[in-house]
Amino acid sequence: LEVAEKIIGACPEVIQLALFSATVSPDVQKLISEMFEGVEIMRTKRSEQVAEGLTTQNLKVIDGKRWPLLKKLLEEDRKGSTLIFTNTREQCDDLAKRLIKDEIEHVVYRGEMDKVERRQNLKSFRDGAIKVLISTDLASRGLDVEHVDRVINYNMPSHVENYLHRVGRTARAGRTGLAINFI
Repeated sequence: LEVAEKIIGACPEVIQLALFSATVSPDVQKLISEMFEGVEIMRTKRSEQVAEGLTTQNLKVIDGKRWPLLKKLLEEDRKGSTLIFTNTREQCDDLAKRLIKDEIEHVVYRGEMDKVERRQNLKSFRDGAIKVLISTDLASRGLDVEHVDRVINYNMPSHVENYLHRVGRTARAGRTGLAINFI
């Protein structure tokens, strides 16, 4: 908010303001209501829908045993990369420990970790050096990695909007993709 106020303060009195965002989070909504008057929000026709090229598969988790399902999926030979979502940093770290134990190469991308390590992990994933990225919802917005052909919701998000952002990391720009939900 401070930065936005500083930018507006440096502008002439009579200006036209426009804000463009792929998503309107509660923080962005607050910014809009505080900085703009007479706001008109325009959305694309498909703004709250999954991509046409997305295939969804729901896997039933029996007795809370997610790991055997995931391990089997990760053993499959795939051309593209896999983005695995958890709901919390703790879930992310617990899953990473399991992958380390089973010697499955991966990187973690979540808040509250060293920024240099987080950037390096994302670079390794983006460059295709590592094919599996485990993340919280931090990776669900603003991340465009062409070779992500599979998103796995290891833990389902509690809000539909978060689900749409997660699965929106695959099947982008006319490509196909797979979303697997652990139910």
